[in-house]
Amino acid sequence: MKILKALCVLMTVLLLTSCSGGEKERWDREDFVYCTAREDCFLCSEVPPFDSFWGQDSIGIVSVNTFELVPLEMTPRGGGYVSVQVPRLNGLPMSVYTLPDMGIADVSIDGEAGIAEPERVGEFICGECLDKYKGSFSPNGAPTEIGIVDFSTRELVAVSRSEGWFTVGDFVAECDFDQDGGMNIFICAVSG
Repeated sequence: MKILKALCVLMTVLLLTSCSGGEKERWDREDFVYCTAREDCFLCSEVPPFDSFWGQDSIGIVSVNTFELVPLEMTPRGGGYVSVQVPRLNGLPMSVYTLPDMGIADVSIDGEAGIAEPERVGEFICGECLDKYKGSFSPNGAPTEIGIVDFSTRELVAVSRSEGWFTVGDFVAECDFDQDGGMNIFICAVSG
């Protein structure tokens, strides 16, 4: 019985150290602290480039480590308008196709997005917004550096490799991850 108990303890220790590489995971919720005043917060104040999008019924893709923004045009224009963008987000090449009249977007991010860096995220958002962002974390995996921001509610939602889909305001997002680390995000407006 003692040998079985010792074996269980040993297996648990080995499993835990192999899963984390022997180091503490960098994405623990408690590690995320803020050092940004509310008036300088990228989400709840009027800080460029976000300020020109607030109030729009649309969303954007953001690197939470740098707060670089790629807005997605989701407001209907009529006439079957299609938008194609080929931006870079924190050095990651992207392809963005939106069909605003249909309320859909397809975002492909090539290359591996890193994880959200606790010390970097807090440089851009205040404590209240950081708490809301941390509330969107999946309990099953680290948030990537990619987030989706809803311009009408100013909500920032984490994208995690362990979550296949989630909602952001009036939008539903489905994420697929490539073996090489890239990701595809399909976004659809929820008709009300």
